[in-house]
Amino acid sequence: MFLILEAASILLVANNGVVQRFRIMGGLREMQAFFWEKNRRLNLFLDYRSENERLTEENTSLKNELSRYRTLLADSDTLSDICYPEFTFVRANVVKSFTDRQTNTITIDRGRRHGIKVGMGVVTENGIIGIVNAVSERYSQVVSFLSKGQTVSARIKPSGAFGPMNWTGTDRRTALMHEVSIHSEVAPGDTVVSSGFSSIYPAGIPLGTVVSSDILNGSALEVKVRLFEDFGTIHTVYVARSSRVDEINEVQEIVK
Repeated sequence: MFLILEAASILLVANNGVVQRFRIMGGLREMQAFFWEKNRRLNLFLDYRSENERLTEENTSLKNELSRYRTLLADSDTLSDICYPEFTFVRANVVKSFTDRQTNTITIDRGRRHGIKVGMGVVTENGIIGIVNAVSERYSQVVSFLSKGQTVSARIKPSGAFGPMNWTGTDRRTALMHEVSIHSEVAPGDTVVSSGFSSIYPAGIPLGTVVSSDILNGSALEVKVRLFEDFGTIHTVYVARSSRVDEINEVQEIVK
């Protein structure tokens, strides 16, 4: 009886005060994220074998990439001839993930204390995951790419054709590129990567492969893409922090 009355009183307070509702919902979100994290750790322990295999494959890929950079560095007189890193990455674990809704979200175990801010992009080695839209002290919520209204600027290799890409709304492994030039050479099997035309995601992140393309209204191509990332099996992600986003925002404010 006490618990019922206590719950009823909290509900009344939340419904009759904006500040109280905000604090109560924040506390409930923290508590919910805490239990989600415990559940994630249990599932990860039970699934440790497949996770270790995935980490081994990722380490191999990173070692290969490091070897390529060392080769470039050996052939270059200065490091500036290669690139200046514009992004740093914060590793995070997925606490809870949804893939069966029209607007899907992912909760990760990194928040304000780790330098995470609203608007930062989230990626993996296999694709773009989404954008941070809410941050607490220790957790963050990410709006998944598998959501209506989420768009990524993508580029097709080797032709260089680009266009916005979004989720189809049904299959979690399928996306569509729009407004691709009708004169572009696009073939099944071509690799699709991020274009880097924004300060949210780095350029060149592998997204998927071309499945097919169709001409729409006689003026542009619509390209069907098979995504590399399976959003239903994500355990580890990386939050991308751009070193130039503040400067870009400052310029945009001046233009306004």
